[in-house]
Order: sequence, then C-alpha cells, then structure tokens
Amino acid sequence: LVSDIRSHFPLVFQRVSAFEGEANGMITDNVNTIFSDAEGHFWMGTAGGGLFWKHADSDSFRSLDGRLPGTNIYDIQQDREGFLWVSTNRGLTRLQVSGVDVEVNNFLEDNGLQGNIFNKGAGFKDENGNLFFGGNNGLNYFDPESVRLDDYSPPVVITELKVMNEEVVPLTSLDDPLVLT
Repeated sequence: LVSDIRSHFPLVFQRVSAFEGEANGMITDNVNTIFSDAEGHFWMGTAGGGLFWKHADSDSFRSLDGRLPGTNIYDIQQDREGFLWVSTNRGLTRLQVSGVDVEVNNFLEDNGLQGNIFNKGAGFKDENGNLFFGGNNGLNYFDPESVRLDDYSPPVVITELKVMNEEVVPLTSLDDPLVLT
C-alpha cells in the first residue's frame, strides 16, 4: 500500500519566488528578514537584492532598489511614530513610505554606530520603544524619538579660485560680492 502524503496533509503553503520574474516584483530568493508593519504592509529584506514591500491589499512586491545605501538587509523594526529602521551592510536607515513618496535618512559609523555592517536578525524593540541593532562591532540602542535630523545647510563661501593652478582674482570686492547662479 502506497500513501500519498498530500492526501493526509493538503498543501496549504504558497511559495513566492524570483523565478516568477516580473509577475511578483522580486529579484532574489535569498530572504534575510521579514516584517509586518502597523498598517499591515509586508516587508522583506534580502541578501543582495535590497528591500521589498507588499501593500496589504496587493499580491506583488515593490522594490525600494536604490533608495537604501545597502542591498543586504538584516533586520527591520518600526518605531512609535511609524518610521521603519532598517539595518544593512552600509549602516542604519530610517525609512518612511507614504504612497509613492519615500523618505530616507541614513546613519553610519561616523554618526556613532558600532559599525556600518549589522547582523541578520539582530534587531529588537523593547517595551519602552527603544530600538536595538547588533553588528560586527557590538550593539547600538537608542530611543528613536530622540534622534533629531540636522537640516542645517551651511552657506557656501569661496575663499580662493584657481584656474590651471593659478589664482584668479574676481572683479568684485568684499562690499560687492560675486553671486554665482
């Protein structure tokens, strides 16, 4: 007597694969992390293919290719304000998607991170809303509400101008500055 396991355990699993090509929007099958946000959107971080998201009412994925500095996505967490925090192979990214608009802020080791490379699944949000991300050089934790972006754009002042390594003196004075447009 031969038994077919499918008759005892009907297959209820659905497979999503990059082999389906453009039909589902995926470009890789190597998934590192999966996350569902507060609005029910489904996020998938891949190894080398970047970040993908699927609207709760959709069957296909949308790539955020080129929006994040890294293509290896290790973990995704959401803060209380709705921002997603994504650890990558090139730092930590704060992400907000609103319709077709995407706002991205990137943070690197120069901003105080343990390093620019993080580890798969090494992310956590505690009961107070603090976020934790682990990487190759330790751990970062912070209150995302305390992160303030520096939107100051310093004025650009040209103090010297050289052409072919020879100084060029502008035809204006300090009282009559040259304005470049």
